[in-house]
Amino acid sequence: MYLEIDESFPGHRKTIRFCGLMKDHNAFAYLLRLWTWAARSSPDGDLTALAPADIEIAVQYRPGDGRCYAAMVTAGFIDEGAPGVPEAIHNWMDRTGAGIKRMEEAAEASRERKRRWRDAQRARREASEGVHDDVAERGTERGHDGDGDDEEHVTAPHSTGQPSPDQARQVQTRQDQASPDPIRSGSDRSVSAVTLWEPREWCRQFGMRWTKAKNRLAYGDARDSTGCGQLADIFERIGPEARVLLQANAEEHFADYLAEDDPAVLKAGHPFSWFVTRLTGMRTRQQTKRAARRQVAGTDRKLDELRSFADRVATPEELAELRESLKTPRPRDDGPPDDDQDLPTVVAKLAEAKS
Repeated sequence: MYLEIDESFPGHRKTIRFCGLMKDHNAFAYLLRLWTWAARSSPDGDLTALAPADIEIAVQYRPGDGRCYAAMVTAGFIDEGAPGVPEAIHNWMDRTGAGIKRMEEAAEASRERKRRWRDAQRARREASEGVHDDVAERGTERGHDGDGDDEEHVTAPHSTGQPSPDQARQVQTRQDQASPDPIRSGSDRSVSAVTLWEPREWCRQFGMRWTKAKNRLAYGDARDSTGCGQLADIFERIGPEARVLLQANAEEHFADYLAEDDPAVLKAGHPFSWFVTRLTGMRTRQQTKRAARRQVAGTDRKLDELRSFADRVATPEELAELRESLKTPRPRDDGPPDDDQDLPTVVAKLAEAKS
């Protein structure tokens, strides 16, 4: 809660008159204390429940002789219903009270938006969990109600031999249950089989690793909301398929970032928002590392082959076969082979043609 105070308040004619009645140039501080007290204890500016002595206590006027209250009434800061009976702060709801009301309405609207957002998130999670549970339950029931020949019964009611949509979904459900988890196996990273993390869940998972790495009780940073917003923008750009791959390698990304020893990162304490800004770069570095490892492995294989050829000693039979192959006449490009031309003759003719 805060108050709107005009910059000309200390020099206003009513303020000057009040300070003159109090014979104190700094007496306007009593007016500020009255307003700050009213902002918390009487937001509508009503003073009917107070006596003049109570008001002087609220503004911390120590003498308590009634002079401060009388000066406020005379200067026009307090309205009275009857002499010595305070009624309200003068024009409170026209300025300061109206500002307080606007702040309260804005705060209530913000709380309502947050409440609706939490309810929507909760409903989305419950709906997602309900769908997964229902699919698993139906798949389990239909997976054990026969003797293993469910696929044969699927097409029985149709003369065309094609399964109905419901039966096709049943078969797909059983196949999904038989297939391993794509996050764990990496063999089939199907988006439908993975519950993708939202930005807040990424932040929560990061906080768990951060507390373990830093040996702290809890994680929290003022820039986490900004990081979640940036991560949501990244998700919109890369699509669900890339999100599955990103989530599958989350542990490696978390470990790489928390192990980073850059002085700026260490000073900042490895915040989640910085992790988000480095996420694309870490994915690129990871792909580069894998490509480099593949290149090194291919180079090693080539070197092994060259070493095997260099270390190998040809047998006399192989040398003889090589000599015969060199003596064998080779066909020319412009016609059939000429039997009376051996390799030296062909070489000599080629040299003459070039000259």
